[in-house]
Amino acid sequence: MSLIYPFTLHQDEFIQNKIPSLPLGNTLILAGTGMGKTTYTMEVLSQQHRCAIFVPTVAKVQELQVQYNHLDRFLFCYADQGLDKAEINKSHSIVGTYDKFSQLITSGKSSCLQDMILIVDECHKLYSAGSFRDGALNPLINTVIKRVFKKVVFLTASFTPFLNEQLHICFDQQYHFSKLTSVNRQLTIRHYTQADKYTAIEFIKHRYLQLRQTHTGGPSKKIIIRTDSKNYCEELAIYFEQKFGAKSLIVHSDKKSHNTVQEFLKQQAIPLHYDFLITTSMLDEAININNTANEIDSMHIIGKRIHVEELIQFMGRLRLASVPCFQHIYTEFSVQSVNDIANYHMQHLKRMQQRADKVQAAAEALKYLVDDYALEAETDSDKKLSCSERIRKVNQTFTDSFGCDLLWLNRGQVEVNQASLVSMLYQFDTSYLYSSFDYFKYRFLEIDSNFQVIYDQDDQTYSTKELIAFFRYQGEEKKEDYQACIEPALRYYVTYFDNKAFTSLKEISQRFLESMNDNDQIYKFYNPNYLKSQNSLLCLKVLEDIIYLGLYVDNLQDIERILKEGLKNNIREMAQAYNDNLIVQHIIKDLEQLLHKSNLAVCRISQVDSVKIVLRAVNKLQSKNRLPIQKMVKDRLIKGLKIENGSISIEPSKAMNFLVKYFDVKDVNRNKPTSRYLELQGISYKKLHFYTLNPSNSALAHKIILCGYAHHALTGAELEENSIMQEVA
Repeated sequence: MSLIYPFTLHQDEFIQNKIPSLPLGNTLILAGTGMGKTTYTMEVLSQQHRCAIFVPTVAKVQELQVQYNHLDRFLFCYADQGLDKAEINKSHSIVGTYDKFSQLITSGKSSCLQDMILIVDECHKLYSAGSFRDGALNPLINTVIKRVFKKVVFLTASFTPFLNEQLHICFDQQYHFSKLTSVNRQLTIRHYTQADKYTAIEFIKHRYLQLRQTHTGGPSKKIIIRTDSKNYCEELAIYFEQKFGAKSLIVHSDKKSHNTVQEFLKQQAIPLHYDFLITTSMLDEAININNTANEIDSMHIIGKRIHVEELIQFMGRLRLASVPCFQHIYTEFSVQSVNDIANYHMQHLKRMQQRADKVQAAAEALKYLVDDYALEAETDSDKKLSCSERIRKVNQTFTDSFGCDLLWLNRGQVEVNQASLVSMLYQFDTSYLYSSFDYFKYRFLEIDSNFQVIYDQDDQTYSTKELIAFFRYQGEEKKEDYQACIEPALRYYVTYFDNKAFTSLKEISQRFLESMNDNDQIYKFYNPNYLKSQNSLLCLKVLEDIIYLGLYVDNLQDIERILKEGLKNNIREMAQAYNDNLIVQHIIKDLEQLLHKSNLAVCRISQVDSVKIVLRAVNKLQSKNRLPIQKMVKDRLIKGLKIENGSISIEPSKAMNFLVKYFDVKDVNRNKPTSRYLELQGISYKKLHFYTLNPSNSALAHKIILCGYAHHALTGAELEENSIMQEVA
């Protein structure tokens, strides 16, 4: 049990005034935004000691670099900048993104590391971001658990102890800071009962129009909006510009290299000529907005896909302004009173702990099984798999059921993927927060008691037909623009490099990816003179889609079809399942035999047959691959499966849904359960040619015409007929 030291900061007091010297061990500093966490680490600790400071985002490193680059004791590292041994040993202190930590560990001397203080900023990200950043987080978590560093400091403004405990990180001491303030901020939950995802816009629109009516000259107050979608950000900006002439600063991961966003991050303030700042979770932490209350009108968060930690972090971006904050909810949200809120919370923690224990036990069992033998699939039983390949197969087979990747490879050793596992609990916690307004308020005030949290049910506001029509039209217009960009983007894809050097599309895509080190690096390839389109930036986004499709699909005709038919969101999942999902691989063998025996182009699969096909594959995981499937099913860890009379069973509808998802089948009478059946037309999804299933026959001629030029569809190479055609012309 760690010691907790509570401190109340008075006016003009900061963290450094209360911690004269840092003790040994793991130290948690829990302090709200604006209490001096950054100042303490960058100006106090780093002056007294060598420090390795790691933050979650590139934007935060860049912000610190602008602020402290005049001090030669710091080495700033992010994006494609590497950390080598010489730099580590000669640098006094290092500031980098989480993903640079593994470079510090592998390149730095152990004696050098022990003398450094490790500082983990926004440490709540260790348990919340593992679903997409486990590769960066697991080495950090593992190193902290092993106590490689004598002193480790964890910094955050919001913290959920239960989730941190699941990481097995122990604190030796905790410093909890609060601040005396006369400002009592307010969050209003606006719950719309006649609503869709556009209804909140009606409220924001009326607020904006009122601002315009009362505006008396000079820059108007700004409205800040947070959504959970980059596309929604763009649509909102278009709406307010076209309808009212409003100017919006859009900030999300695809925009962070743009000059306007870079200037905003550098100045830490919304420029005065903007009416709206529209953003995503990118601004949830580590970035300050220093506009005053005279410059900001209000903050708006749309939807429920946000944890109270993220909510508080986002509202904490305003350092100088206390303004009305609104969260707009348009789906179910109970206001029924909870009598014993503490017990309600404990029951929730108990359920999460039970889930965590079961998943942890399953992961531990699989960890030792993966170490013991190869998980050869039915389709390639002669192939011996490496340890990393076996881990990939286990993760791919169970990730959909467990909601996380179970294992990772740590310097040749198989380990439980703790970051991903706990992130699954974080998502579960986020969902349950909205089970009741009383519970949401309880959890919110646990983190920040300086708020009033108010519920406001709105039965009157609804999305007008005009508003819905506008966004639907935007969606259709965007589809048309996207379609127009497909052919020029494909042509750009196969001609950007010397395409005679490639033998497959995968090689072209990998060459592009070698030059892309972050989400926004696609803009390196921006060439408006070459991308001859009315929307060259959109062509660039299409190019990005093509690059990723080229990793999985082996020909340009299929890629063109995928883009035109809007199938791209499924392709990666299909390709990974064909390559690594053991259940899918066993079913592939079954379906191939079924088609061969029937000797027909289409083979009918009944409900009974669907159940048999899926259960045969599941049972092979036990008999052939020796996986503890029955125990997992008994613990209710695998979706759709259950134990009946001592055996694994599955409902016919769920078995058919599984086959429809992964294979080329026609779902007949889908909405008529008693007469439903499947028609097996082929194996691979939509008859597409994946590298891992149904590859194209390279012996056949493959040609595609792009912008008047002929290209080989499998390699992208220009064909000789182009030069002949040019000579004739």
